[in-house]
Amino acid sequence: MVTYQRGELGVDPFDNLGSADITAHVNFSALDRAAQDAGLHVLPLQTQKDWLKKLGLAEVVAELRRQATKAQAEGRHADYLRYLAERSRVELLGARGGLGDYLVFTAER
Repeated sequence: MVTYQRGELGVDPFDNLGSADITAHVNFSALDRAAQDAGLHVLPLQTQKDWLKKLGLAEVVAELRRQATKAQAEGRHADYLRYLAERSRVELLGARGGLGDYLVFTAER
């Protein structure tokens, strides 16, 4: 298990509780077998980018872009900067070469 905070790698998940992302290396083969043994249908692995895209990531980014443009046009500079920052954070979740390349395991009944 490792943590990430502001682009920095960490090893103790109890450092900076609530402010660091936690991830783990996963044995997908074992997870696949356990899911099937539990009667679940395992879907193909996909990248976080593709998974989020299917969930509407592009629409969320477009809405944040629209809100930022509107705030800028109305002179609400703090809101404009807030929308830009939020859009950047959301886009990082699906970024190629970064978090978007993480694999997502999905199983369903």
